[in-house]
Parts: sequence; structure tokens; C-alpha cells
Amino acid sequence: MPIITRIIRFLRIGVGISDTDVEYADSTSSTVAPNTGWQTTAPKWQNGHFIWSRTRIYYTNGQEKISNPVCLPSGKGVVSIVEQYYQSASSSILTGGTWVSNKAPAYVEGKFIWTRSVITYTDGSSTATDAVCVTGSKGDKGDKGDKGSTGSVLRGPQLWNTCINGYRFEAGGEGEEWKDAVFYNGNTYSCIKTHVKTADNYPGSAADLNNHYWRLGQSIELLIAHIILTQYQMVENLGVRTIEMKDKDGNIVFKAKDGDLVCKGGNFENITASGNFKSRNEKTWNEIEMNADKGYLVMRGPTSVNDDNWDLPSSIAEMTDLFKVKFESDGDTLSRIATMDLFGFGGRKRVNIDPEFGLRIYSNEGTDDESHLFLGKDSIDYSDGLGHVYHSDWNSLLKKIL
Repeated sequence: MPIITRIIRFLRIGVGISDTDVEYADSTSSTVAPNTGWQTTAPKWQNGHFIWSRTRIYYTNGQEKISNPVCLPSGKGVVSIVEQYYQSASSSILTGGTWVSNKAPAYVEGKFIWTRSVITYTDGSSTATDAVCVTGSKGDKGDKGDKGSTGSVLRGPQLWNTCINGYRFEAGGEGEEWKDAVFYNGNTYSCIKTHVKTADNYPGSAADLNNHYWRLGQSIELLIAHIILTQYQMVENLGVRTIEMKDKDGNIVFKAKDGDLVCKGGNFENITASGNFKSRNEKTWNEIEMNADKGYLVMRGPTSVNDDNWDLPSSIAEMTDLFKVKFESDGDTLSRIATMDLFGFGGRKRVNIDPEFGLRIYSNEGTDDESHLFLGKDSIDYSDGLGHVYHSDWNSLLKKIL
């Protein structure tokens, strides 16, 4: 299957915190922090050993910072260690928030993230470490800086399996051209630490967890929705099942779904269409239908209107043809001609205009009481509906009159 890589350029505007992780390491010393063995899950307690904790902070520019390690209290068996986060309105005291476990809150301008660890011991007791603010307080406004260089370019998302071993993934740090993203097992992952691909450092692997190569993003469906809907995009090839557009009040003005198209506004120019076209007002029942393939134009409406509002149909009204123009062919001359019908009184009266037969007026058409008047180019034909029929050519009629 061909893979299309979309290139989207971002300009660096500012640096914020994108994520945090609390890391733990086992040591035989309570005074010297270990240099290796740091991981995001707390190790099991061992007699004579000490557990150290630190916080790794990820910034939106791809850089990282690690807080000073802290030795956790010892002396009892430890059942669990749970990392907690607090989003405070202050960088010096805890205020305006609550402690939440295991998941760091998203960075918010003007808020400060604090961390602590809650330790549960084998005797059922628990204790919490001192809270540490991992985002600093706002400093004085600095001097205007020089214009920054163009930020890195989003590369991908690419399929993990299509990138060969040795492929260099970049995290979009200072001086790096790319910010890589990949698809793996139905999810997207963002590169947060530049590295070279190997067979065993895929997203979620032990190598990834220990080195923090990737951060889990969103499913492919949500990623595509965000790319398309959050800002204007020029897409060359797009296949969708439903397109829906709403006005500022939330009303649907355009919808394409299941082969049907609904459009309630807009201007159309230079339109070429085939087949049947129909416009209908559901309140008044006024309807216009046009079909160029079959060659007709019809206006329809209710057989009767409401006594209080003549624009609305009555309770006993039925839909009927009121005006119809259609194309026909003259059998003698093979000419294309148009005939027109006007209907009234619930379809009981009709006026027909035909280039060949002239003017024909019907009343109670199709019933025993039908009456008509035909005015042709050569003759006149009249029936009063009571059985009296009169037919004459124009010459004979004029002679009788004169």
C-alpha cells in the first residue's frame, strides 16, 4: 500500500511543558543518588536498599530537564509507590487544585505542576513525600530576543514497519530539521528523543520505556480528524462517507451522506446538471420539478388552501399539478414542439395550449359532466357537458355570423 507523507511546518512561538514522568531507581546508598537503573515504575523494596525518586520534564521544543533525586523514606516494607500531581495557581504553595494519581495534568499558562509520591507500607500505613514544584514561577519580562530560526518540520506520520533499521528519528530539538511521528499498532507516536531505529526499540518496548524515545499520541482516526478540521487544509485526495457543514447557530446547511445531498444555502454558478431537479417548500407545499432528460417542467401545489392563511394548505388538501410544460414531437413534420397545461380547482379544470391543436379548455375532465371548448386554427369544437356538441370550421361559422 503506498504511503503518503504530509509535510506541515510549525514556527516556534514559545516553550511550554508537554509532559512529565516520575522515575525511580534502587540503590544501596541513602546519601548518593544512583546514576543508572532509572525507570517509570517503582522497584520492589529490598532490605538494606533505598528507593530514589526524580521527575523528568518534557518541553514542547523537544528538550528535557531532570529534577534533583530524592531518597524516599525507608524502614518498613513497601507495598506500592504512587506518583501524584497537583496543578496549583502558585509556584510557592499548593492552592486551587487537587492531587491526582498517575497522570500528569496538561500544561496551562499561569498554572504550576507539583509532584509527590505516596508510599504504602506493609503495615497498612502510608506517607507522602514533600511536594516539589516542577514548573518555575514566572520571571520578569526579558528583553526582546532575536528572530528565531524556523522550527522543525513534522515528518509523517509514517508506518513504523516501512522505516528500515538504522533510520534516524528526530525529536525536533534545536538544530534538528525533523519532528518525527509514526503509526504503530493502530496508534500514533511522537518522537521525544532523537535516536536510530533498531529491531527492538519500537514504541512501547523496554528500550523505549527505559530511554523515553516515544510518546503515545492519538488513534489514526482522531489524528486525521484533527489535521483536517482544526485548520484549513488543501487535500488532493480525500474519501469520506459523510460531509456536514453548519452555520454559526449550529443549523445544518450542507450535508452529503449515503448518496443524498442536502444544501440549504449558497450561490451556484456555471452549473451543468442532468436528471431530475425538484424544489419543494414543506410548509406551503409549493413544488417545482424539472427534468431535461424527459423534457418537462411542472409546478405543483395544494388543491385548497387554509381559510386563515392562504399561503398554507388546508386540512383536506391534496397535492396536484398546477402548471406543466412538456416537449413533444409533431408526427407529421417531426418537429419538436412544446405544449402547456394550466390546472385549477383541484385538477377539474385544465387549459391546454398546443402549437398544432391550438387552445383547449376542459371542465370536469374525465367525468360524465365533462365540457370543453377547442379553438383550433381550422375549426371550433364545443361541448356543454349535457350531451350537446357543436363543431364547425371557421369558414362555415363566419358565413352564419355574417
